[in-house]
Amino acid sequence: MSSGSNSRLALPTGTKLDRFEIQSVLGAGGFGITYCAYDPALKRYLAIKELFPSDIALRLDGIRVGAREPAYNEELKWARERFITEGRILAECDHKAVMGVYDTFDLNGTAYLLMPYLQGRTLSEWKDEIGERPGLSELCVLSRHVLSGLRAVHRKSFLHRDIKPDNIYLTDDGQPILIDFGAARLAISSRSQPITSIVTPGYAPFEQYYSESETDGTQGPWTDLYSFGAVLWWAIVGKKPLAATRRTQIDIGLLADTPELVKVYGAKFLRGVDRALFMEQTARPQTADEMYWDLLGKTLP
Repeated sequence: MSSGSNSRLALPTGTKLDRFEIQSVLGAGGFGITYCAYDPALKRYLAIKELFPSDIALRLDGIRVGAREPAYNEELKWARERFITEGRILAECDHKAVMGVYDTFDLNGTAYLLMPYLQGRTLSEWKDEIGERPGLSELCVLSRHVLSGLRAVHRKSFLHRDIKPDNIYLTDDGQPILIDFGAARLAISSRSQPITSIVTPGYAPFEQYYSESETDGTQGPWTDLYSFGAVLWWAIVGKKPLAATRRTQIDIGLLADTPELVKVYGAKFLRGVDRALFMEQTARPQTADEMYWDLLGKTLP
């Protein structure tokens, strides 16, 4: 998890949240702070994510969270509701490739998610460690787990909205897990920032550059599938694709038209990646099952 300016505003080590004791900061960004905490009742460590949208909130007394100014009171209340709703949906997914949520609670003027404490590394860190392009077998395993997880999420009528190498976590036993869902973060941040400053260029499809209320910005499972296609493209090519807004002038080309890549990954797998990255929403696979079939010609388990 990445650190950011919010880490300076993190709760001090030893702070008690209900029965949980803060041990350290795992990551921080403009939307929240994630801690390692200890549960003395169950004698285990877990992760706690604190809602802390720094554009509209501040730390009042070292512990409590409040609006930066009265005009943001309703925004912060709305942010808590969206954050808790997202936590509840993730708790219902109960899939090994989706970051689990044990519980949610309100405290200190904000909201918290209780999550498993994972040991491992992000997909980006893993690729840096191996120092070479992943093989086809590795990308097939990654695709099976991630697409299965996305299928579970999409069946809840929910989207991840921020799939990228830093948001796919590989545990020490090799299990890929989708983390840091961006649905609530994007919805909340878009009320105070331009959409273009929130999405991740290269991994966000063109429709994510529109707000949810704009008809040209229709989002659905195909939105997440574009992002995962971009992750596979990054793994194969060694760099992320051009931002979707730039692809309207300069396209990235088709992987399946590159003979040296076909020798390593096969034309079918590459055509599946290419299709996931089509600019037109209706031309992409519409479900995780469809994308898996495109990639491997198999039914998603």
